[in-house]
Amino acid sequence: MDPRATSGSRAAVVARARFIEDLVAEQADRGVTQYVVPGAGLGTFARRRPADLVDAADRPGLRAREEGARASGPLFISFCTPRETPALAQESGFRDVWHVPGVSLAVRHFAGRTDGLHPSTGEDLVVAAT
Repeated sequence: MDPRATSGSRAAVVARARFIEDLVAEQADRGVTQYVVPGAGLGTFARRRPADLVDAADRPGLRAREEGARASGPLFISFCTPRETPALAQESGFRDVWHVPGVSLAVRHFAGRTDGLHPSTGEDLVVAAT
């Protein structure tokens, strides 16, 4: 893997993880007692957060799902636009929905770097709450 050619993709992974971890910590401070990460167990996020924030029913299966995911490749590829995805979340019953452009993650976590490292901007996030 060429470090220079993949730097934007790797930085995007770091920016996304940091955004979500900051959001969970912020919401926990506001009294939220549970969160749901679609595809939970397919990464390492749940292992880095307090286990009591992961639904008890999901705890035993996290490791098995992660191992299965490694063997099966990409879980989900979306061709939805940034406008369509929040609308789909609202149609699915989420009350509070907001779009987080990938560009904003670059500003939030990489501004002021002198080495020029910044994430690719092709990945946007949608945050939704019931």
